[in-house]
Amino acid sequence: MAVDTKATTRPSGDIEPPVGSLHSWGESWRIELEYERKSPKTIYSYLDSLSSLIAFLDDHGAPIMVTDLRRDHLRAYFMDMRDRLSLNTEGIRYRSLRRFFNFVVSEDEGVEGGLTESPMRKLRAPPLPQFVVPVIPEEDLKRLKKACSGKRFEQRRDRAIIQVLLGTGVRRAELGGMTVDDIDMKAHTLSVVGKGGRLRIIGMTRAVERYLARYLRARAVHKDSDLPWLWLGIRGRMTDSGVAQMIKRRCRDAGIDHIHPHQFRHTCAHLCKASGMSDGDLMTTFGWTSMAMPQRYGASNAVDRAVIAVRELNIGGDR
Repeated sequence: MAVDTKATTRPSGDIEPPVGSLHSWGESWRIELEYERKSPKTIYSYLDSLSSLIAFLDDHGAPIMVTDLRRDHLRAYFMDMRDRLSLNTEGIRYRSLRRFFNFVVSEDEGVEGGLTESPMRKLRAPPLPQFVVPVIPEEDLKRLKKACSGKRFEQRRDRAIIQVLLGTGVRRAELGGMTVDDIDMKAHTLSVVGKGGRLRIIGMTRAVERYLARYLRARAVHKDSDLPWLWLGIRGRMTDSGVAQMIKRRCRDAGIDHIHPHQFRHTCAHLCKASGMSDGDLMTTFGWTSMAMPQRYGASNAVDRAVIAVRELNIGGDR
């Protein structure tokens, strides 16, 4: 279902928001986000944060004109939120609003209703929650793969999906958006469209190629084989939500705890780091733009990797 990103910051009714208000700037920001090809989900998250701020200011009789906002107004908003929401949500709100006010500053053209400095400029970010996405246990992976073994179409498809998720670290949405033309067996690569509409080319392991080749042979005789989408279901295209449902079903068949699709991405990152892949290659493969991401994703089994590294060094031991 498409996310409605166009009505989240406007005042109720048919009242036109005054120029220079948070509502008015919110509409301009939405247009800019759509121009930047942000996903509907991302746009909704950004505008939802702005709507949350507007609701707080309205409830407390605070100004909604951006030129009247002060750091104290925003500090009060975050203090109020801290008592009700998780650290993760607070962080999302903070980053979204910081981006919004930076946008307003960047758009200032010396006209009434603009800003020359963000009211969040010296407002500290909330601490990031310290949680680690668990790596999928090796035994669970074996049982999950076994649950997909067989020669029927669904088995070939599900086994290939598991291997692509595990062997390339693609996101579920990226996987669901793949077409047949995104597979290049000769170049040993596959292509996905990631966040921000960025095209990413990823190398395929031999295992990924093996199970994709098996699936493509089964797909060639599927009744909907003429469709461009790579993954097919009973009735046409298999969506990313269908992928999540499949994983849930296969986990149940395997008799293991539920595995969230994003755990495959963390597990792949762990295996890549454990194999010695450089942070630069990790960023290219996973589509990251910040050097902080390899550390974040590699945190899942950082202790295990450190223990192995120390044992291999054999410091102080006999050579």
